[in-house]
Amino acid sequence: MKSATRISVVYLAFSVAWIGGSDWALSLLFPSHFPLISLYKGWVFALVTALLLYGLMRREAAKRDRVERELRSLAVYDSLTGLLNRNCFIENLDKAIALAERDGSPLGVLFMDLDGFKEVNDRFGHQVGDELLIEVGKRLLFLTRSADSAARFGGDEFVLLVHNDAKGTETLASRLVEAMRAPFFLRSGEVRTTASVGYALFPEHGRQSRALLRAADMAMYKVKDSGKNDAGAPPSVEGTSCG
Repeated sequence: MKSATRISVVYLAFSVAWIGGSDWALSLLFPSHFPLISLYKGWVFALVTALLLYGLMRREAAKRDRVERELRSLAVYDSLTGLLNRNCFIENLDKAIALAERDGSPLGVLFMDLDGFKEVNDRFGHQVGDELLIEVGKRLLFLTRSADSAARFGGDEFVLLVHNDAKGTETLASRLVEAMRAPFFLRSGEVRTTASVGYALFPEHGRQSRALLRAADMAMYKVKDSGKNDAGAPPSVEGTSCG
């Protein structure tokens, strides 16, 4: 039974007892003042009822607001890492592309996948794996600026949107690889992993979000096929790898 329902039931029982038994008791205890006391009793009952209803309404409104905030948060953020989720990231990317089309500002998309994350889960358990993903998200945020966007696309896949030119995007990709090489000190102990990063540039590798994400994803898998633990871009960008 919900707390609001329990309160209502208790108050209903109290009301029945109050209305049914108080007149008899008060008439015995205060026979000369019973009419006045009876009048006050009605006002007290009405006041208590109003306060109870107000409290219940406030409680339900607060609960509804909390649920709405949680739903809005789920629509924007990844529930595990607190980074943006896929849908919100793509929305941000679409807006950034539209702005870049107008003013010619540079834009880069980086796709990062942890190397050997399945082995971490198999060896230490999914709870440690989740803790690792949270710490990876923190490192990504540390390396990005407030104008950039960081998202978790699912599993151990992370994506960044940065307002950098080719050199700046390549430098950041290198810093991501270096950051993931450093050990993670989790509650269960030290965990080591590496990452493969692929990046793509606007408009060299696409003028739409889908094309840029596909190019960065393909560049990341090319890095994995070449030995992992590195960063690279599609062949049309000079300096396709960094380590």
